[in-house]
Amino acid sequence: MGEEASGAVEQALCEAVNNAIIHAHGQRAGYTVRITVRQDDDWLIVRIHDEGEATGPDLPPVEASGGTVDLDEGGRGLRIIQALMWQVCYLRRPEGNTLEMRYPLPGGTED
Repeated sequence: MGEEASGAVEQALCEAVNNAIIHAHGQRAGYTVRITVRQDDDWLIVRIHDEGEATGPDLPPVEASGGTVDLDEGGRGLRIIQALMWQVCYLRRPEGNTLEMRYPLPGGTED
């Protein structure tokens, strides 16, 4: 994975963890944010899981026809993640929230 790709994954991971701390847990201490990273076929898969409040799964696209969407404070981090990663999926289950982000590995099918 090259420097540009590594930087994109790192920035997306930072945004996702910040979102979990700030929004899901309201910056309260005593909560866990779990990060898992694995390779699956030709993808780097990063999952961020928290047990906090749900975030809305429906986000507007990063770009709209005619230009960039106006990004207010709410939802900006998730839109940045969408712009940096190839695939982003948000799941809300009774046990908490999981944000899954995928980035293609060099030599993979998306190269």
